[in-house]
Amino acid sequence: MDEGAPYDEAAAAARKRITGDLARLDEFNRKSYPPADWARSAAQTVDLLAPVQYRQWQRIDRIIQQIAPHLNRADQMAMTAQRAFRWSSYFLFASTALATIVAAIEAVVFPHLWELTIGELALLAASVAIVAAEQAWRNNNKHWFAYRFLAERLRSACYLLAVGISPETGFDIGGTTEDPAQNGWVRRAFTGVLGEGDSRQQDIAEDLETLSSLIRSHWIGGQVGYFERTSRNLLSKHRAVRRLLYTVLGITIAAAVLHSLRIWPLGSGETQALVMCAIGLPAVAGALSNVRSIREFSRHAFRYARMAAVLRRYMDRLEDTRDIAGLRRLTTDVNDLLTAETSGWLVEVSARSLEIHG
Repeated sequence: MDEGAPYDEAAAAARKRITGDLARLDEFNRKSYPPADWARSAAQTVDLLAPVQYRQWQRIDRIIQQIAPHLNRADQMAMTAQRAFRWSSYFLFASTALATIVAAIEAVVFPHLWELTIGELALLAASVAIVAAEQAWRNNNKHWFAYRFLAERLRSACYLLAVGISPETGFDIGGTTEDPAQNGWVRRAFTGVLGEGDSRQQDIAEDLETLSSLIRSHWIGGQVGYFERTSRNLLSKHRAVRRLLYTVLGITIAAAVLHSLRIWPLGSGETQALVMCAIGLPAVAGALSNVRSIREFSRHAFRYARMAAVLRRYMDRLEDTRDIAGLRRLTTDVNDLLTAETSGWLVEVSARSLEIHG
């Protein structure tokens, strides 16, 4: 390593910046979670990484204690950002649909109640405000995307260190066209976490079966379970949204048929209700279509199911591993697979932002 005043100053600056990046995670923890809730969440993260029988090995326990707090913070931040984006998108699409319905009520049912236009304007203003806030905060790329990538890299690093592999720190997750280096802090934070311990310099004392079981059951097995659960959940949401769309379409067609047959006299309450259906239901269908398009339930469900199937094949191969070198090769392959999948999925998701749809 280079030595001398310039290099010492550069190293000190790098350490200070890494410390600041990690402090951001600590600050999020202090502001967002009561101590008791944080303790439960941290303990759950430790147990998910490696149950107590594996932590009886001192080296593995040191790795878990080194990685788990930062993983938990990054994971909680990613989930918070994801929920914020999901609910803001729901509010956006609901606001635009309700604005159309309120305008229809004022035009068809209460033509002299001009105060309803205030509600319409308020809903339209709320829609614009939601989009503006999302674009200013850049939630997808700056928060959800970056913290999820960090969390998954920390999770993989735990198991790579367990089998004696030094995780790669030269990754790049990019940023935005305005700030390409926006997410550079992720790499620095990851490097800082790895530098907190000396796990990579420790001799492996655990037997092959212990390490193989840890990788197979609590890393790959945990990922398989996550992908399968998420796939089923996404597919269920896709089917629910599709049923709602078909229901809205059916009611709209029925209302249009009844209205065209002029069963009720013009100007009656029934006729006004049919006109409201013709105007309001397509707005509801548009909101549902926007939800489906921005979440892409079916596409991601298939992608997650495919990943679960691929990881199951790696689990089968692990059962035939006979030496530490073979275990390391398979662990590296799984890490590369998960890194590529996470990067591809998150880059795709980060490109989707909220927009006003007509």
